[in-house]
Amino acid sequence: MYGSPYAEAVYQWMGMYKPFLFESGGGIYNMSTNSLHWHPTFDNDREKKLVELKAFLKENVINKYPGTIPEFAKFTDSGIINQNPKVIQKMYPQIKEYVDANYPDFEVHYTDVSINVISRSTNKGAGIKFLCELLNLKLDEVAFIGDTGGDIPGLKIVGKPFAPKNAHDSVKEIAEVMDSEDANAVLEAYQKIIAYNRIQ
Repeated sequence: MYGSPYAEAVYQWMGMYKPFLFESGGGIYNMSTNSLHWHPTFDNDREKKLVELKAFLKENVINKYPGTIPEFAKFTDSGIINQNPKVIQKMYPQIKEYVDANYPDFEVHYTDVSINVISRSTNKGAGIKFLCELLNLKLDEVAFIGDTGGDIPGLKIVGKPFAPKNAHDSVKEIAEVMDSEDANAVLEAYQKIIAYNRIQ
């Protein structure tokens, strides 16, 4: 199921039971029915373009920057990993320039250790809308936490956007910033949501 096994493991660890998104907004998995739904806009044309993008990344980036590897489990987007943030900063402009010029229906995001090329129609904002339609939820009823540029489309549309203390500055501008970093920030946001729901 491509990128879903890791998400499924976290899902079970957290004791969740509702369908969940993975690969940004590319897919939804419902463990209770063992059913997988790919975003309807991810069609044969998008898949073909993604194959082309993966070939570009392999030839022009992965093979030229030692220590860079592809994110093997991806299906609806293409990612590469390098543990050196300085190398990520060197690769990012090259990838973004190529994608912007040749694949305008895709977008490029980065973290300290990865770069992802994502179809605009299956980014995190589109994915949250897709999930809300499935669950019959309004966007203002949804909370989301993110720390990098790839999270911004999702943070902009939900009712409760959160960010960890160590998030990128562009993310902090549009989200409520937690006092904690990383996983502790997720727990802090979760507690805020519980407190908010109790007073509604």
